[in-house]
Amino acid sequence: LLDDARLERVAQQGAARNFIPIGDYLEEIRKTVRQRKNRSDSEEQLIEAVVEKRFVVHLLRAYLKGNVSAATKHALLRQLRKYLRLDRDLRPKNHLNQLVRQALEDPASVKLPESPKLPDGSPIGCH
Repeated sequence: LLDDARLERVAQQGAARNFIPIGDYLEEIRKTVRQRKNRSDSEEQLIEAVVEKRFVVHLLRAYLKGNVSAATKHALLRQLRKYLRLDRDLRPKNHLNQLVRQALEDPASVKLPESPKLPDGSPIGCH
């Protein structure tokens, strides 16, 4: 969902009013990723935390190193700044806030984790 080429297509289609605008597209993904359910199962909470971290890392990678247009970078930056504003909600996940803050202040100091390699036969655009 956050592949550079896909982000560019969504931005172009949104600009042509044929599709959801890129900002709304990213917001819908964020809402889905951040859905908070009162779960007592620590394993499910751990999975949710991993999914949210992967989302933030994908946003950072596309913003910092992606081959995307200025308009797409602007939408990515707006989404990343939401993680800075959500500081109160992120107390247990303060590492995401710190990662975003550090990446925006000093991109060279941040080493983003590599995406896991997907097996042959994975859907196009997944890597």
